[in-house]
Amino acid sequence: MRIAWKKLGRLAAAAMAAALIAACPLPFDYNGKTTDGSHTADPSTPNITAPVTFSYSEQGGTSGTLVNNGTFYSDKTTTVTLSTDTGNAVIYYASGGSPLANLGSATKISGSSGQITLTLTTSFQSLDIYAVAVGPNMLPSPAVHGTVQVSPYPVFTVTYNGNGNLSGTVPTDGTSYVSGATVTVAYPGTLAKSGFTFGGWNTAANGSGTSHTAGSTMTMGSANVTLYAMWNPIPTYSVTYNGNGSDGGTVPVDGNSYHAGDTVTVAGPGTMTLSTGFFAGWSSSAGTYSPGNTFVIGSGNVTLSAMWVTVAGGVITSVPPNVTNVVIPEGVTGFGIAFRSLAHLTSVTIPSTITSITVQAFLGCNQLTSITSNNARYKVINGALVDTVNGVLMLVPAKLSGPFAIPSVTSIDPYAFGSCANLTSVTIPASLTVISMNGFSGLQSPISITVPTSVTAIASYAFYNCSVTNVIMQSSVPPGLGTPSAFSSPFPTIHVPTPADVATYSGATNWSAFAAYITSP
Repeated sequence: MRIAWKKLGRLAAAAMAAALIAACPLPFDYNGKTTDGSHTADPSTPNITAPVTFSYSEQGGTSGTLVNNGTFYSDKTTTVTLSTDTGNAVIYYASGGSPLANLGSATKISGSSGQITLTLTTSFQSLDIYAVAVGPNMLPSPAVHGTVQVSPYPVFTVTYNGNGNLSGTVPTDGTSYVSGATVTVAYPGTLAKSGFTFGGWNTAANGSGTSHTAGSTMTMGSANVTLYAMWNPIPTYSVTYNGNGSDGGTVPVDGNSYHAGDTVTVAGPGTMTLSTGFFAGWSSSAGTYSPGNTFVIGSGNVTLSAMWVTVAGGVITSVPPNVTNVVIPEGVTGFGIAFRSLAHLTSVTIPSTITSITVQAFLGCNQLTSITSNNARYKVINGALVDTVNGVLMLVPAKLSGPFAIPSVTSIDPYAFGSCANLTSVTIPASLTVISMNGFSGLQSPISITVPTSVTAIASYAFYNCSVTNVIMQSSVPPGLGTPSAFSSPFPTIHVPTPADVATYSGATNWSAFAAYITSP
């Protein structure tokens, strides 16, 4: 195989030519002819001479071509051939192991090819050559370097074995080494085996020999060496589903083997059932999941245990603390406080069969984002849960965001706005006549609320523990205020319609406690 050469830019080649010419005149001039008049050419755009090929041939042995900076060891008489593809070229070389400084001190070979023979004797011989070719009316070629060593001592080879590789090319080492020579261990290159990672080289196929990492060095012994690729299996992990007390149907099975970093799609419950409850997702040490969710496998097996919501007499009695999404099935008729303070609950679906929901049923569910309802009484209006029979706003999900308009209701359940921090405004309808006790308690949005003239009473603690910054009263007649604890610190600014109304509000029962915060408009 011929040496692969980088194409030199014309400036680099010209610089090389200038340096060599300065040291010793070339055997031609740039006036269109050689100095002996045997060749003419256009001197304006001289080409670069083809590089020198450095090949070797053992007596009764092997032959080949050295790559640039390559070394060949032999225990036989060996002939080295220097040649170039450029006809009528002159080859200059220096054999002392030093790069060519100038052509004046170099050995000259005419005729584009020449040979040097190293004869086997009782002593060690080394030919360390730098060579350059100069063609007629052409710029010199890049220098090539190669070493041939002939020794009366035997030489040895290094062979690489893919050891079961499924793709790629096994590295090759064409160098012959004498005992004691330093060998640089090859990298695997494109060598690959599906399901395994490359783990270095070993002198035994089963890994029981001497190990060598790619790029390291080793000292050649007195025998040929074969280095076998070592393959480390990539660990695989399983996903196991646990019925966690299921008493009917079949637990799902995942027969896949996963590698670290693989994505797993969580299965549904299949036919698995529990006679005293219903399925509400899966739980693992890393988190909880609903069917169809995905997660990334880490560095261990995963067990997903079923989460069950228990039901007695048609009423939900307990919900797993880590549940995230609950779809209440048809047939369930009610639930009390089983959902309270579920820190991970994000969504709930209410069936048509629910006939009763306890006040503050979802108090403390601070991650609740959405409620879906198929129920004729308990409907979702503007994203909030409303008891349409009694006209009560029961709950605004804590993660509901943007402007919110209270539906046409007559009352608000206590803590209906508990932990709502993403609302940008709240609009009160004219149907509301009383702001109930703790109606806005827990509202965490720093917003302004306008109280329409329809509101005639504000109950105790209505705005207690609330982040409302401004309360805008549209009526000149102060609504009845249950106690001075209707508002809590930091107190909102209370805006009344006119300056005269400031005095009216400031003198009204229980409003007087907030006289310092009443202003107009």
